[in-house]
Amino acid sequence: MTCRRQHGSIINTAEDLAMTDLSLAAQARSPKAFYTIDAAISGILGIALLAGAGPIADLAGMPAAAGFLMAVGAFLLPWALFNYAIGTATGPAWSAILANIAGDAAWVAISILLLATHWTALNGLGQTLLAGQALFVAIVFLTKLRGAPSLRRS
Repeated sequence: MTCRRQHGSIINTAEDLAMTDLSLAAQARSPKAFYTIDAAISGILGIALLAGAGPIADLAGMPAAAGFLMAVGAFLLPWALFNYAIGTATGPAWSAILANIAGDAAWVAISILLLATHWTALNGLGQTLLAGQALFVAIVFLTKLRGAPSLRRS
């Protein structure tokens, strides 16, 4: 172990760095942190869909879906705020946690329904994007579901 004094504090380089890395990793795995990460992703995607709904719909092979993508983008902005509120609350309301998890489940179900009903209308990129985001949100749903009991105790 290497010790050195810097500005009145002792830095144990190897141990301090290891503990800092472990602490950051633990924070990133905490359920509350996951909500703030989801908030950021939802906000970015919402803005991207609002700004680029037309080109994204064209790329997916469904130019007529631009209005739908804009509506999804508009939905994602308050959804991002909802996630952020849960992630930063001292003791998030259990009803908010359950509503958020139900929202993710509904998103996955609607995505699967859209895949089933529009599979042939979508091109390969559109199929991949829709299936990929459905899978991602399913993972988000399962992660939030798994972490919900610990949020209830916080």
